[in-house]
Amino acid sequence: MSTPATKALDHWCMPWLFATALATTFPHAAHQPLWLSSLTALIIIYAGWLWWRNARLPGRWLLMLLVGIACAGVLVEFRTLLGRDAGVAMLVLFMALKLLELRSQRDAMVLITLGYFLLLTHYFYSQSIPTGLWLIATMTLVTATLIRVHGGPSSKPVPTLRYAGLLTLQAIPFMLILYVLFPRISGPLWGLPQDAHSARSGLTEQMSPGSFSNLVLSSEIVFRVRFEDEMPASDKLYWRGPVMDTFDGRTWRPHPGLSRTPTIEALSPPIRYESTLEANQQRWLLALDAPAPSLKEFGINSTLTVTNRQIISQRSRFALISVTDYRFNVQEDAEILRRNLKLPAKTESKKPCPC
Repeated sequence: MSTPATKALDHWCMPWLFATALATTFPHAAHQPLWLSSLTALIIIYAGWLWWRNARLPGRWLLMLLVGIACAGVLVEFRTLLGRDAGVAMLVLFMALKLLELRSQRDAMVLITLGYFLLLTHYFYSQSIPTGLWLIATMTLVTATLIRVHGGPSSKPVPTLRYAGLLTLQAIPFMLILYVLFPRISGPLWGLPQDAHSARSGLTEQMSPGSFSNLVLSSEIVFRVRFEDEMPASDKLYWRGPVMDTFDGRTWRPHPGLSRTPTIEALSPPIRYESTLEANQQRWLLALDAPAPSLKEFGINSTLTVTNRQIISQRSRFALISVTDYRFNVQEDAEILRRNLKLPAKTESKKPCPC
């Protein structure tokens, strides 16, 4: 007697599984790096080509190599394998890689379960009505794939989709009941796991409208400072963190390109101090504006953001030097000026007021 672990999949069950993989991973391309989306697409295309040619699936060693490359790429891109963005990226890649080892009914069940889980991750990035409608349709497709896997070749496409749609409609009343009766905490549920390793201060490497509330709600200590001499006046205590100068219409991010070392002309004596920064899982530091260019052990980019060589994964202490009066990039780089003076593509010019 065959079990799900040994029962082979029939040939025409695979298109259902490919559709499930595409429907659950495709929307993530809008907020993931281009290389990751391209790699996922290539893996899915390669798996489809193997199925069409009825060719042999890759061996275990090749799959292990692909998993290693995928994990290394995610680690380099996000500097961690945990958290919201890195975790979703790993799930998307694993969904594509699972298509390369679909041999039994059990493998299909793993892919379908992963598809259901991936549906939840879309709410980490969007909670709009179109997103909800897309996920309901995708859930119907994943359920239809589940029915097709267990129904075998005798399951016809139209009746299978109709049955899956009926199950989805029957689940809606239970969903509404749970929505009304399930205990809810203050704040959006899907906002909680935004990034398990974001900075304690609420600052991450991207910022969207509404996310500033983290700064207000958090009462945890971000960093401590001890000055070597007398503490500067309160109007000089401006602490510079990550500078985000790229806007896509919804989210601010630091510019991804390399930036040259800034030219800082000190107009006041240097201030030496020791900063103890809590773990933020980032590389940037909170430095008194502006950091002295003599900090050779740290990186200082064109926005005067000080960066550490390693990710700050635990409480760390840094010796820093700053000048509170300075002139910065008197002769600004042409590319930086072009980027910061660029208007959105759809911005219409307005006539000046005649008054």
